[in-house]
Amino acid sequence: MQTAIIQSINIGKIKKLNHANGSVQSGIFKKPIKNVISITQSGIEGDHQADLKAHGGPDKVVCVYPVEHNNWWLEEFGITFVAGSAGENFSSYGLTEQNVCIGDQYKIGSAILEVSQPRQPCYKLAARHGDKAIAKQVQQAGKTGFYFRCIESGKSQVGDKILLVNRPNPEFTIERANHLMHIDKMNIELMHKFVNLETLSESWKKYFNKRIKTSTVDSDNYIINPPEN
Repeated sequence: MQTAIIQSINIGKIKKLNHANGSVQSGIFKKPIKNVISITQSGIEGDHQADLKAHGGPDKVVCVYPVEHNNWWLEEFGITFVAGSAGENFSSYGLTEQNVCIGDQYKIGSAILEVSQPRQPCYKLAARHGDKAIAKQVQQAGKTGFYFRCIESGKSQVGDKILLVNRPNPEFTIERANHLMHIDKMNIELMHKFVNLETLSESWKKYFNKRIKTSTVDSDNYIINPPEN
């Protein structure tokens, strides 16, 4: 397996994001930086999120998106992807949804980071690129990226190797989690297995536990469609 690396580190300030029903404050506009950054359980130094319920928090310290998906974005949407286009903090090479697992721990620079959940693309990603179909298509294709929580604070910079130090759940890939969330939505047996993972984020455990309890799937309209202003 080729060594995975950080190709770009991207941070952003809160700005107005226009959408079909009005506007919202968002931190999705990320720009590459060259300097060394600090990563703690509170987030990345200099990065900001507006909606702390959906973004940020201890399970979503770092958003990662694979550069391997850039050609897919061009072919699917005619969008030339650059670092930060998905609102990600790390543009990575060598890590994809197929080879990353829930609970994986990686040493990046001097920080130790742990995979907590897939990213769940929403209407803000669609609004960022002016195509309301994007969020749903990214979910269905499984090209979501994923989140890290911070286990040990440290510093990182562009070009750092992403070194796997622990893999407790090799069967539970990001790809498999995405498929369960968005495609095979009522696979109760598999949901039980995911919610029993200590390292799965609390928000995804909540989603799956609700499906198990009610035997229903919530509408994802609130994720895909922007709110009425």
